[in-house]
Amino acid sequence: MRKLAINEGAVEGQNVTLPVHGIPDDARVHVLAELETLSALRVASPHLADPQQAKDFEKQVIEGETEAGA
Repeated sequence: MRKLAINEGAVEGQNVTLPVHGIPDDARVHVLAELETLSALRVASPHLADPQQAKDFEKQVIEGETEAGA
């Protein structure tokens, strides 16, 4: 199970400043921006920088009826 921490920070020039109390140096960090504060947004097609990360997104499909479909 992954644990998430939510921190609020600021963009200053080309840098994002975040408080990182309790977050280790090797932690993976994702940054979300509030869209209403952005004047324009270009969304590129998603891709993995490292193809070995594909295993992190594998899903198992189990076919069959559920209670809602019964």
